[in-house]
Amino acid sequence: MTMASGSPPSSDKNYISEWEQICLEFFSNNDKDAEAVVGLVEFASRSNGEIKVNIDSIDKNLRKEKIEELLVKIGIINGVMLHPQEYDKYLETKRKVRSEFHREKATELFKELDKLLHSKPAKYTPLHRLSELKTYLTQYKTSVGAHPFIKGLLHVFKLQLHQSTLASWTFLDNTLTQNGIDFMRATVNLLVNVLGFTHTIQEVDESGEQGSLRTWYISSSLSDFEISTLIKAFPKESNLSNVKATESDLEEALTKIFPKASNNEIKRYKGLFSDVEELDPVLVIVPNGRWIAQHSQAAYNNVMNSFATVNLPANRRRDKNSMCVFHFKDSEELYNARDAIRTIHPNAFFVQPALQAQIPGGQFEPVGTAWCVFKTGETKTDFAHDSVFFVLF
Repeated sequence: MTMASGSPPSSDKNYISEWEQICLEFFSNNDKDAEAVVGLVEFASRSNGEIKVNIDSIDKNLRKEKIEELLVKIGIINGVMLHPQEYDKYLETKRKVRSEFHREKATELFKELDKLLHSKPAKYTPLHRLSELKTYLTQYKTSVGAHPFIKGLLHVFKLQLHQSTLASWTFLDNTLTQNGIDFMRATVNLLVNVLGFTHTIQEVDESGEQGSLRTWYISSSLSDFEISTLIKAFPKESNLSNVKATESDLEEALTKIFPKASNNEIKRYKGLFSDVEELDPVLVIVPNGRWIAQHSQAAYNNVMNSFATVNLPANRRRDKNSMCVFHFKDSEELYNARDAIRTIHPNAFFVQPALQAQIPGGQFEPVGTAWCVFKTGETKTDFAHDSVFFVLF
């Protein structure tokens, strides 16, 4: 029996300590070697009381010797965990490190948000404002996380049109932060610098988790003519998914997503969320029987396998072999995967009804129905149907 190079620490406590450092390297520094080790441990197999990792699945672009050295440091030699009874500790440690990382990132986001909110508005001409709005809408109209904001902004403009009293709009600051730093910067720039909105705090968030409740006021310098022009720049509301999230417990959410599922099936689906962290995006796809009848069950399985594996290292899946529940680390990964699959399996996406007459030979059925699910607490879940997820045109 050959041994991997390096000497393992002397106790399982040291293994956990080393494992914690590797998790920190992955989450904080996006270290590729650490990412490989975390993936190996997270997707380890259990059999006859043993925990084994699949060393053969290590990305060929990484140094296998380096990965094996790191595995030795956390008590895994030749792919076998020395203390399999501690496996759940490894998973719990990883969850704690990840949660702390997200808390720190959230704190940093709110600090930057505060700076952005207090920036001085720039001077824009109406044509420049319109151009900036169009650029923003082009960038985010396909992002389900941005749709509630876009629809809200459109409604505020419609509310203001031909009214003498300034329209206002109240929402929590985490509406700006929860979709990532790029969305936050672009959205605050649009509101404050481009459109000249002003804002006041209605209620301060002492916990630092959701941000303050803030009221935004439309700029008095926007004329009815300009507001009408801005409104025309928005996509049709029917092209924006109905993403008003419903807060519920996970079992209730899954029952609404899978109305024909048995109680045992719902319990199985619920188990797939066991290691999902708060606000991790989970894509749930409900199969479309008409698409399967048109293309075959094998074709459907190919599409689902792509959702499970695209952009991941070899032998890694994000669905625990469920073929319907896909766990992503963030929204960027989710939509990058969707865009890649649109290229690989274009017939999984459909031409929206408004354009079908113009494209008579197009695909008119989507492969399935897409739902986005987010855990917002230990027992609470937000979920929403994304009606444009599978739109091709």
